[in-house]
Amino acid sequence: MAYLDETFAGSEDPLSESGRWTSNAYPNNNKLKKIGGVVCGITCIGPPYDAYAKLAGFAINVTVEGTVRIDPGIGNGQFELECWHRVIDNGTFVQFYECNIAFIVTAGVMGAGLLSFSRTLIDGSNSAVGPSADIIIDGTNNGLVNNGDRFKAVCYGGTAPKIDLYWNGVYQITLDDSTDANRLVDGQPGLATFRRPGVDDTFDNSTGFTRVVVDDGLGSGAVMLGQGVM
Repeated sequence: MAYLDETFAGSEDPLSESGRWTSNAYPNNNKLKKIGGVVCGITCIGPPYDAYAKLAGFAINVTVEGTVRIDPGIGNGQFELECWHRVIDNGTFVQFYECNIAFIVTAGVMGAGLLSFSRTLIDGSNSAVGPSADIIIDGTNNGLVNNGDRFKAVCYGGTAPKIDLYWNGVYQITLDDSTDANRLVDGQPGLATFRRPGVDDTFDNSTGFTRVVVDDGLGSGAVMLGQGVM
């Protein structure tokens, strides 16, 4: 069992934390970086467009919870902040369960956040396959995404996977991929961001994550992969 509680600090490009975070996907794929304690990407160039990094040493049943960064000076555009499950990459492709919160800023006004997920294979064609579902987040402030909100994706079921999504600790929706022949049965957790090319965004770390907690069942045999400020 493994556990990571990491509050990000400083700047690093790409995100590594002494090799803890890696990405080895299709060559055009963007990598996460860290600016002033915010894990973020660039305005993505692709396809594929998501900037990501994954961990190692976790079981397939695992919880990923990210604390969201939304800067008050955010520019117009389409944004996504993502928790990934069962990531496998080998330099020519990356496959994963993508759990994301998406929102659009238009004329300085943020629209409601949309939670969604899918089983995704990126092999140069930026293809999304498998089941998907989405729901407007249930919360305060008309469903808007706020700085400091917590986005949690819980993957369970072993080789018959399901994923529960939570927003600020409140259950939202479940993805059931337990019976599909192409369901993902192996891989590691990760984080990702997306920003639509051509948006009027002011700076890379206007959106991202400031903290992540990853837990596959903390107990007496758990390996502590990180704790507190890094």
